[in-house]
Amino acid sequence: MDVSEGGSMNLLLVAIGVGAVCLFLGYTIAGRLVKKGVEQQKQEAQGVLEQSRKEAETIRRQAELDRKEELYKLRVDFEKETRDKKRDLDEIEKKTRRP
Repeated sequence: MDVSEGGSMNLLLVAIGVGAVCLFLGYTIAGRLVKKGVEQQKQEAQGVLEQSRKEAETIRRQAELDRKEELYKLRVDFEKETRDKKRDLDEIEKKTRRP
């Protein structure tokens, strides 16, 4: 083995070492980026979920208000109809009492 072969061998070992370090760093950085991306997507999903919950609560409250308003209208209509019928019955009773 002459000097040029030893130099080539050292250069090859250095190249392999540098390649291994680069692979290690690449995998490490890629893993961190993927983890960061997953965390970011997780946070975005949490935000969407929270917004959906708020919208669902708003819709539920609006439906409750609509239901109460409809019940109030029905009650008012029923009371008016009852008063009208009572007045009609009172008039009929007055007419039938007259001698």
